[in-house]
Amino acid sequence: MNNVIRTSITLFFLIALSSCDSEEERLIKSLKNSPIRPAVVDEILAASTDKKAEQSQIVIYKTSFDCAKASTDVENLICTTEDLAEYDQKMADLYKKVSKDPSVKEEQRKWIKERNACKSDVDCLRDQYKFRIRDFTKASEQGAAFAGKWDYTNCSGDLEIKNCSGKQCGFAIETVCGSSFSSCSVEGKLTLQSNKTANSVKNGCTISFQVNEKGNLVVKNKGDKCSYDCGARAYYDGEYKRK
Repeated sequence: MNNVIRTSITLFFLIALSSCDSEEERLIKSLKNSPIRPAVVDEILAASTDKKAEQSQIVIYKTSFDCAKASTDVENLICTTEDLAEYDQKMADLYKKVSKDPSVKEEQRKWIKERNACKSDVDCLRDQYKFRIRDFTKASEQGAAFAGKWDYTNCSGDLEIKNCSGKQCGFAIETVCGSSFSSCSVEGKLTLQSNKTANSVKNGCTISFQVNEKGNLVVKNKGDKCSYDCGARAYYDGEYKRK
């Protein structure tokens, strides 16, 4: 039989066999009684067996998204590649910790486009995930160095840094100083520069935060409008010790 005809017949029956198991049994029976040469029948049945074996070996791994709804080649590749699936879950867990920062969400959208540009290149996808996990880990560690409650060592008062996400944290300073019990009350957001430095710029007042060699937090302000947050003779510059 001509090879082209033989191949066409094989493909036709493979498609038919893939429809459902009951149909396969009916088709196998009809093939055995057909005038097609036995060698062709054997080829069709062998190809069907190989196809089913290949399908049964595909493993779907757990990822941060629903693999049943995977719509791109990249998503399908992540779902069927064990280490990529693990990277995807780790990246997603870190993203939850830093995604309150609006800039992180925008960066993530850009990163997804860069990741998808890898297409079927597994090594490219691995590199993209490693870089993203590194960035998120760094941002998370920077926030951890500042987050928490700190006691003011100059006079009565404290500083609380919380809700760290990406490169931003919220902060609140309350101090009471001097015989007149004048107070300061400052709230805002600080931007992390490293795991030891951060700053806040608001309404003409710049506040710097720096972790010193003792592990304490040194706060300094600069700007005429910084005094607006304090009563007469009150201040909040100085050193804070973690509670």
